[in-house]
Amino acid sequence: MEKKYTDQIFQENLQLKKVLNVTIIPADEDLLIKLYSGEPMYMSDLNSLLDKNQKSLMENQSVFDTLISNLLGEENCQGLVLLLRALGSINEEKNKTINNKDSMQKFFMFFQEIVINYFVLVLMNPDLFPSMMPQSPDDEDGLDLSAWRFSQMLENGFPNDYITEINNKILEDNPDEFEEFWEKTLVLLLKKANKSSPLSTAKSLADTFSNLASHEQILKLILDMKHYPWIPGPSGINLKGGFGSCTGDNLESVSPLGILFGPSYFPKSTNLRGDKKWDEMITKIMDDLHSAKSSAVFDKTAKKYQEINHKLASSLCGNIKQLLKSKVKGAKEDTLRWLAAAITSNTDRTKLGHSLVSGSMRQIRNISSDAMSYNLVLVLFELCRPFLKEGDKKLDKIDKTYLASDLRIGLNGETPICAKEVEESKDEVMEESAFDDDDEEKISTSNKGNLIFPKEYGTISEFYFMLGVGIHYLFYPILKRGEDIDKIFRKLLKEKERMNESHPEYHQMKLEFENMKKFRMLYELTIFDRDLIKSINNFFKVQFGLIKKWGMANLKEGKFIEDPPAQILRHLPEYFLTDMVDFWQYLFRNRNDSLTYFLPEDAIAIFEMAILVINSPVAITNPYIGAKFIEVLSMIVFFEKDVNWLAQFSESSFIVEHLMRALIRFYVDIEFSGNSGSMYYEKFHYRLDCSSVFKRFWKNKIFKDKFLAEIGTEKMEKFLNSLLNDTNHCLEEGISKLTEIKKFEMRVASGDLPNKEDTEAHSKNENICKANIQLSNECILMVKNISSWAKESFDNEVFASRMSSSLNFILNKITGPNCMELKVKKPKKYSFSPIELLADLVTIYTNLGSIEMFLKSVAFDPLFEIKNFNKAYRVLKKQRKVEEYSKLGMLIQEVTKIADTEEIDELEQWMDEAPEDFLCPIAYCFMTDPVKLPTSGNTVDRTTIKRILLNDEHDPFNRAPLSFDQVEDDVEMKKRIQRWIEQKRNGEVTDEEKRQQEEEKQQEEEKQQEEEKQEEEQDMEVQKEESHMSVDPPAPIAPQPPVSAQTHDSLMDRDPESLTEEEQIQLAMQMSMNQFQ
Repeated sequence: MEKKYTDQIFQENLQLKKVLNVTIIPADEDLLIKLYSGEPMYMSDLNSLLDKNQKSLMENQSVFDTLISNLLGEENCQGLVLLLRALGSINEEKNKTINNKDSMQKFFMFFQEIVINYFVLVLMNPDLFPSMMPQSPDDEDGLDLSAWRFSQMLENGFPNDYITEINNKILEDNPDEFEEFWEKTLVLLLKKANKSSPLSTAKSLADTFSNLASHEQILKLILDMKHYPWIPGPSGINLKGGFGSCTGDNLESVSPLGILFGPSYFPKSTNLRGDKKWDEMITKIMDDLHSAKSSAVFDKTAKKYQEINHKLASSLCGNIKQLLKSKVKGAKEDTLRWLAAAITSNTDRTKLGHSLVSGSMRQIRNISSDAMSYNLVLVLFELCRPFLKEGDKKLDKIDKTYLASDLRIGLNGETPICAKEVEESKDEVMEESAFDDDDEEKISTSNKGNLIFPKEYGTISEFYFMLGVGIHYLFYPILKRGEDIDKIFRKLLKEKERMNESHPEYHQMKLEFENMKKFRMLYELTIFDRDLIKSINNFFKVQFGLIKKWGMANLKEGKFIEDPPAQILRHLPEYFLTDMVDFWQYLFRNRNDSLTYFLPEDAIAIFEMAILVINSPVAITNPYIGAKFIEVLSMIVFFEKDVNWLAQFSESSFIVEHLMRALIRFYVDIEFSGNSGSMYYEKFHYRLDCSSVFKRFWKNKIFKDKFLAEIGTEKMEKFLNSLLNDTNHCLEEGISKLTEIKKFEMRVASGDLPNKEDTEAHSKNENICKANIQLSNECILMVKNISSWAKESFDNEVFASRMSSSLNFILNKITGPNCMELKVKKPKKYSFSPIELLADLVTIYTNLGSIEMFLKSVAFDPLFEIKNFNKAYRVLKKQRKVEEYSKLGMLIQEVTKIADTEEIDELEQWMDEAPEDFLCPIAYCFMTDPVKLPTSGNTVDRTTIKRILLNDEHDPFNRAPLSFDQVEDDVEMKKRIQRWIEQKRNGEVTDEEKRQQEEEKQQEEEKQQEEEKQEEEQDMEVQKEESHMSVDPPAPIAPQPPVSAQTHDSLMDRDPESLTEEEQIQLAMQMSMNQFQ
């Protein structure tokens, strides 16, 4: 009799076959074959098994047991895989609409529980089915085999939903083995992660750990593993409190997160060596890149590999987020401690000793590799991404006191932005920072100055400062290493091209070259990642904005508050300002397309911060910070010419208002910055950069007008003075080296081959020559522009004299009797163009030719030679510089006319007759405008002291600080001088002569009185000696001529203090004689 099935039983039987992938009919005859997920297993006795069951399978578990046991007992059965697939099929079928009846949903839940039970049974008891696959390659058994099998499944992607149920079942059936099983499994996963790469299983393993960390029981084990301490200390102990004794290399090689963060395109070693797997990975990447037939394909291929790295970083970030949100006690704190430890244990990465040098392949101890460091920086960017946007309200939650608190990360001995001890600001109001994650009340727990610290910091503050510090200690050393590798690569390339293949060292050198080629490629691939660079630029724009806010920048004045500076600037490292500058400089040095990595607003942010830094020497104490900003500004304007961002710069009212003034200030102040002797030479480099910025912005009328508005100010006078100083010094230095170069060339031409020392000296001379002539050219160009735009700047005694001396000096060098010493083979190699230089000089001469004081200074300057002007005229005429030589011709006539006059200044005629105090004690010239120095009390000539103070703001008599605005008019001295000149002109006896005659007469009288006094004293001394020598009674003293009664009485009646010295002596003698008598 044919058995009848209910619809429920039929559906259960059908689902049983589908889930377990079995059939009672051979595959080629089964009409339901399309329902199976793969080729089903044929079981001939399955039909009879189901025929015996006329009720729901939920009431007869033996069917499941029989069927599953038979399946697992099959030879070479992948048992755990089979059961996992079954769980997946159950979940898939359960979610189908056709199976949404309550009865079927109960069936699927029942079925799932059975499969999980079997999964745990098989997993924890591998000996039940000894033929089950896979078998461990190391012939492990027991829990070791269980852990190995499960780690394989986890690595290939195990659904996280089932792990909780599996854990619960293990704890129910095998509670004593739970921790050991998971410890072994985690160890195996970490070993796999340690050998993985971004192109293999690194991401899947990171995802696996993230999933496992979502389970409290497993996370507790991860945080306290025996052989993989969370934060390893000495002897492998797990540091539960601080992390000061943790080293970067230990953290990377031992801690669970360190191992997960290790896979990268960089090798895990700190030397330039990778293992076989790394070499295979890099070779594959190189082959892909080199096969690109166009730059677009190359960029696309590079982008593909960069995205792989970013996806890995996203998975690693998932681990951190999972740990932070875990309810396991201490998990969040331990995670933040690990991140902080990963940064602070690697502060040594920035040390010079950890930089690469040619031929250095040594392994560096105590620091993490570039691999872990790079991944950590990417993860920190991911953690900051939700709030790292300009204008985002979440930025207000960043508590500026984080580093000052030394909670996890502090200054680490780094120089702060403001390194001077300053008084606490009374006006500065330091707001308490809001909590990031909750509304818990804040409590001020400690103070540094007037800083208020919260009870705890939110994760936004933690992540922001970790990223800022992490970029410096983790990412920047990668840039430095990339540059070192490039230098070594180029050196090896030159050696390879120079060395013959028969050379005994050629093969080894070639291997080294090929190895370096790989490293150079991978560093470029990872560093020049446009998404990463965009994130870095965005971070620094935000950081600059926060520093403006925290430093209380006065945007109207273009500087930070400085009376006193904001307290917080003493607790922020100066690399918070310089790191972006260093990063831009790196790109400009290493990429011809560097500007394509930036947006105009990125450059605007740097220009605005540069202005604030330069204008705030009290708040920003290190002058080199301003110098670094000037360097990068010059690089920006060099590359910016191709895209023309001047229009965007002019839209920034802050830049328009303050840039020109800041550049002028920098050009002047760099003269007095720093204490090292090298600063004297470094200033020329920085001023060359500064001049290039001037030159570029002067092309925009807005900025040119702003510059001209500064004409006549004290800073502008100092700027012009510095400009002339640099012109003279650099041109003289450059010309001096040109003569040395000329001598070298003549020596070589004569057949006298130079030795190694001579060649090195010649190379050094070439570098010095080019650097100095480049700056002198820029200086002369700026002087030429200013003499054209604002010639009134030179219409005074100081600058007329300075300018004429400079121009005559240069003209004498290039047209004088020794000019042929400058005729080298390749003058352009040293930026030396004598014709252009001569044309510029003539332009300056003629621009100022209408200033009478200037023409006189030219004519009467000791270096003036009319023949130099005539030669310049002939050269320019020969070169067809029509405008220049025609103007020069007229100038020659004017100067010659002045030079031919034999006028002698009347003051010079009278100088020998002038009183000593009318002469300046510094220049020994006649003072027409005397001023008093308040610091020493000396009176000097105004022009003389102005020249001195333009170069050195110290009193020349006692070196006390002194600026020109402190100098005081000596009104009394000026009146005396003017009266003296007037009397000399009128042929009168001067007051000074009268005064001198009276003083001489008085001195003569005083001398005579002194002599008389001395004679009287001598007479009295003789009498006294004679009285002591006599044995007879003393003879009566001969009466002295008596003072008349009238005289005596008159002296007695007068006030003793009104008597002269002579009258006092007379009165005393008379009184003594009266007493004796």
